[in-house]
Order: sequence, then C-alpha cells, then structure tokens
Amino acid sequence: RGYSDETLRRFQLGWDKERVTIPIYDEYNNLANIRRYKWNSPEDHLKVLNYVDELGNSYGEVRIFGIENLVDPSIDDIVWSEGETDRILSEQHGFPTACPTSGAGTWKPEWAKYFKNKKRVYLAQDNDEAGRSATAKLCEKLYRFVDVYVIQWPEDFPVKGDITDFYIKLGQTTEDFQKLLDNAVKYVDPSIESRVAD
Repeated sequence: RGYSDETLRRFQLGWDKERVTIPIYDEYNNLANIRRYKWNSPEDHLKVLNYVDELGNSYGEVRIFGIENLVDPSIDDIVWSEGETDRILSEQHGFPTACPTSGAGTWKPEWAKYFKNKKRVYLAQDNDEAGRSATAKLCEKLYRFVDVYVIQWPEDFPVKGDITDFYIKLGQTTEDFQKLLDNAVKYVDPSIESRVAD
C-alpha cells in the first residue's frame, strides 16, 4: 500500500498472523481499539474487524482515527478520508488527515466540537455512490462549524477509487494531491444559494 518504514513505525502497524493491526487512540492518547485489516478480504464488511479480547469483549465503538489532528490547535486544515489505510498514506504525504473507524458517512453529533477550531476540512471520500452519498451528508453536518471543501477526483479516476489508488495505482504525487485540495469545491448552504439566485 505504499507505506514507508517510517510510516509503519509511526502508526505502530503490526501483524497478528492473520491481519494487519492498526492501533486506535482516543483524544487522551489512550489505546482504545486495534483495528484488524485484511486487504484481500472477499467481502467488504470483513475487511476490517475490531479487536476482541480473550473474554469476548469488543472494542468496536466508532471513533475518529486521527483525532490528535483535530485537537491540535496548530493544525488549521484537515483531510477527512473514508478509511484508516487512506488516512495513513495521506499522512505519509504530509496532509493532516482523520477518518471514522466505521466507513463512509459515519458521523456522531459530539464530533462537531473538534471541528470548531479548524479553518477548512477537505472531504476525500471514495469515488462511488456510497462515497458521494457520504460526502453530501457530511457537508450538511459540517458546514455550520467549518468551511467544507469537496475534492474533485480526476475524470478518469477508477470507480471506487480512493486516496490510496490516487497515489499507488495512478502514480500521483504529493504535489498532485495538493492541486486537488487547491481546486476543491467549497460547499455552500443550499438555502443561501437559493436566496442569491432569487
């Protein structure tokens, strides 16, 4: 997936003999979950599993992976990706990124407070119907707290393509992704747009 050795160490990625392990920390830097990723799973719902301990306790509460970027007051702009592996690669390229630990469109009302001290959030969801639907829902949730920009994938971008595909399959660079951010479309409240049109 294009990760450098430095990235493997930074994100403490591991291997449990079945799956890649991705530690998830809360806003206090406490270990809250370990996501278990299998890149070649035939079914999407089995691609990422939550850690279950020897007593059967699951740690699958939906969290923000990358919450440290949201609570850091020195970071103004955030990329919001669809999944953990995209977030990791985006960070490797120098873009502060976060995502939910449960896929496209997930949102908790209590997350709003983390965006109030940010200037911009860039939505980089997958290039499919689920991703577009998630983008629309996230725009409606976020625009009240932060300026929301929607990344426009290239016209020839693969169906279901994501941040990882942008770098790995298409061979694009950090500079190319920065151009996507520079050309992202700002979301405008539809009620404002209708008043301007009138």
